[in-house]
Amino acid sequence: MPTVKVRAVRQRVEQERREALAVRDPLAISYASERYKVIEEVFADYADEQSVDPERVYLSASEAARMLGYKSREIHLLLRLHRLVGHKDRAGKEWKVPLSACL
Repeated sequence: MPTVKVRAVRQRVEQERREALAVRDPLAISYASERYKVIEEVFADYADEQSVDPERVYLSASEAARMLGYKSREIHLLLRLHRLVGHKDRAGKEWKVPLSACL
């Protein structure tokens, strides 16, 4: 996947949030809101014009769960079954999931 501007990622999840609010579906609003919060947390220290490779920006398993609407234990299962792309950190303790797998 090519690099993208942080602004583009933020705009994409903001658009999802606006669409969910427009249809007034509580589940869609909750899901879109969580995705928005995770992106804001992940990119808090990034400038809008900074380019990032979504394959090289990693989320924790709990952040990936929030992005995808799953529970953390379900994400761990998907990772172990190789149904979701990810790897363990250098210490072998925590799973890291590329942002591209969650967008």
